[in-house]
Amino acid sequence: MTETVMTDQHWLLVIEGDVDPFLIGPLDEHALLPEARAHRANDPSAEDGLFTLTLDAEGNLHVGTFGGDELEGEA
Repeated sequence: MTETVMTDQHWLLVIEGDVDPFLIGPLDEHALLPEARAHRANDPSAEDGLFTLTLDAEGNLHVGTFGGDELEGEA
């Protein structure tokens, strides 16, 4: 029997207007920040909350944040 090795999975968690949540992904870990920057560029009022959501290999969920300076980089 072949064992399947699960790797971490990553999503961009968007809380539109800080009310309605939705996910973008799954994404590669290195794609999270560029995706968040692109979303912020299309949300000039910055009303949407942007977070990382990671499901690790053990099945644990982790929610992370972006610093404001991180999101102001290149889209």
